[in-house]
Amino acid sequence: MPLERPTALGDKRFYTDAELEDRIAKAKARNKQRQQLIAEGKVEHEGFRAVPNYNAIFGYSGAESSPHFSNRTSAITDPPDGLVPAWTLDQVKYWEEREALTKGRGETDSVDDINLNTRCIEPVTEAELTNWGLAFGGANATAPGRPDAPVVGEDVDIGDGYGTNASPGPVRRIMQSPGYVVFVLGDTPVYRIVPLNGRPHPSSRIREWMGDARGRWDGNTLVVDITNITFGSPIIPNYGGALYPGSAETLHVIERFTRTADDRLAYSYTIDDPKVYVRPYTVEHILRRDDSREEQTTVCQEDPKDRANSLANARADEQASLDSGEDSVEARKPRLEQLKQRAIAEANRNGGKSSAGSGGDNH
Repeated sequence: MPLERPTALGDKRFYTDAELEDRIAKAKARNKQRQQLIAEGKVEHEGFRAVPNYNAIFGYSGAESSPHFSNRTSAITDPPDGLVPAWTLDQVKYWEEREALTKGRGETDSVDDINLNTRCIEPVTEAELTNWGLAFGGANATAPGRPDAPVVGEDVDIGDGYGTNASPGPVRRIMQSPGYVVFVLGDTPVYRIVPLNGRPHPSSRIREWMGDARGRWDGNTLVVDITNITFGSPIIPNYGGALYPGSAETLHVIERFTRTADDRLAYSYTIDDPKVYVRPYTVEHILRRDDSREEQTTVCQEDPKDRANSLANARADEQASLDSGEDSVEARKPRLEQLKQRAIAEANRNGGKSSAGSGGDNH
């Protein structure tokens, strides 16, 4: 399920049963084809900017999987159009300032030019919108520049609503103890410990990559309130990855977990940031329980161990590093222009000013 509704679907919020069955059948056919390619040793993952990185040994399972699809046409359930809300004009200006600050930089001029996942830093994943925070991961994953690549903004699956393509993604395990709940995220794994004892958030001057989380019960729904989030430098890492579009200074994330069956959780999160978006938006997913999954502890070491090589390569060929950075600038332009035009249109509808999100005091 894409984060945003494909434009060709217009206001269509749900697939018919026949359309859903067709999507499942196509997914099964793709899985079967992948299994055959794995058996032949031919699968290779095309990474960011169509650069092959992992082959069939890494990242792919040879086992047949049963795909699960929602009948919704977008993970975004509010606003009803299934789209990330328009940016504010101030956010457009802020992003253009980031672009200007980043211009002329290579991929490893400083630590800020290296994306967070490569640095093994895990930020609050719910607020990420795939590659540079621009919400076009689905389009980017098909490697723009290839003859068969779709045009950004057309009928492509834009992200999946879980975070970036390198984020921990959906919850892997939830553990409860008196006064606390612990979320185990992704395969790295990342642990988020949430107190349930009603303690307040700390001062807004204390900020963290994963924010400060506080939990409470609303009936049978666990509500997790996340504030005090930071996303660090305004420099845009040229190799995509985790990046929030704004400064996160006024970012407020609320998650909700509701058990709907023995093996299912309804999971939603709401992003509210009046400096970035003209209104909050909500994403929903169904998390399925799978007791057959084996938890494996992995250590983020590949990227740190390879850091010296990355720096050395950039210094050995400065022009190639700069050219690579320019490639990223060009890859961002189509989506950035879309967001800019939507911001202008929204401001025009409101008498020349961007409408404000709910915002307010996050504490």
